[in-house]
Amino acid sequence: MTLCYRIVGNGAPLVLIHGIGVTYSIWENLVPLLSPYYKLIMVELPGHGSSPSLPKRAPYYAASADELDALRRDLNIEQWDILAYSVGAWVAQAYGERYPQHIQHLMILCPAVLTLPGWASMRNIIWLDRHSPTIGTWLLSGWRLHTLVCLLGFGGHDNAYAGQWTREISAQPEQLIKRLLVQMPGAGRADFRLPSRPVRILWARQDVISDRPRHMRSFDRLIPGHHSAPLLSAQEIAEEVLTFAC
Repeated sequence: MTLCYRIVGNGAPLVLIHGIGVTYSIWENLVPLLSPYYKLIMVELPGHGSSPSLPKRAPYYAASADELDALRRDLNIEQWDILAYSVGAWVAQAYGERYPQHIQHLMILCPAVLTLPGWASMRNIIWLDRHSPTIGTWLLSGWRLHTLVCLLGFGGHDNAYAGQWTREISAQPEQLIKRLLVQMPGAGRADFRLPSRPVRILWARQDVISDRPRHMRSFDRLIPGHHSAPLLSAQEIAEEVLTFAC
């Protein structure tokens, strides 16, 4: 398999890992801010966009980490920085466990470590979908999907970006979305295991998905915005990245 990717800019390599159901288009506002300093490698995870799907029985996050490292080898990169967003943080965790020697700096943005209400809701939905698969299909289609995107990603506000996200998620195979949700470690409530590398985690202040710690640690940072931070808080993200990794 070869992951679909796009390279922009010059400098140290920084791989950008998107979240569930979307593609590397989520980085469109961050690219002009970081490309003067980095060689940005924007990947599409397996099954997303133009990247081939993984075998059905493959553990998604670990197998995605292996594909990511295959890309690193193809590009002849010894070490790179990683910026992983939302569910992509679980791919970054798997990569850090398997290939820590190839990470120079790890940055996590709005990790999909779910709040307790979000975790409970997802577990209920997964249980219902297993008994009646039409439940998940109904939720992930039409105005219901768009409403979820607006509520969870944009603080209940509708805008052009919310419409873009809805269209992207709708374009992905439904089984891919369900697979990523079902296979999240601890259904999204597992402890996020960090590699022994320099790490920074960026939490969006109004994010209703990510369960940020009550007591911020030395590597935690707060930025303004919602789970849509890659698009609407790009300036603040760029400042944190450049301060941390450059």
